[in-house]
Amino acid sequence: MSETESQSRRILVVEDEGPVAGVLSAMLRLEGFAAVVVGSGEEAVAYLQQDPDFAAMLIDNGLPGMNGEETLHAVRQLNATIPAVLCTGRVTAAGMATSDPAVSFSGILPKPFTLQNLRETLAPIKKS
Repeated sequence: MSETESQSRRILVVEDEGPVAGVLSAMLRLEGFAAVVVGSGEEAVAYLQQDPDFAAMLIDNGLPGMNGEETLHAVRQLNATIPAVLCTGRVTAAGMATSDPAVSFSGILPKPFTLQNLRETLAPIKKS
């Protein structure tokens, strides 16, 4: 696999709970992705400034500091097109809606999730 192919198979996981990040990383490996885990929105933005080559992001909504929506808003200033999936245990009827219509999530992964849920969420990303 070339370096470009390898980078395109990486997913930035923004999750502050270690056990959840560990399970998510293991599931991503099973699906052929490499996970890079950071624990806050601020860390995600800083990481993307240095290394922007990711296939997608999985962003926890209940992060310390910036929440998931605020993180995505900051990320969109750096990369307007990276697919971003919201991971949350609080799914509402609004689903992926955010308070800023210019900032929207590509998908939602409700917690708790299964490997099948993750597969379905990542299917469009794997095709691209």
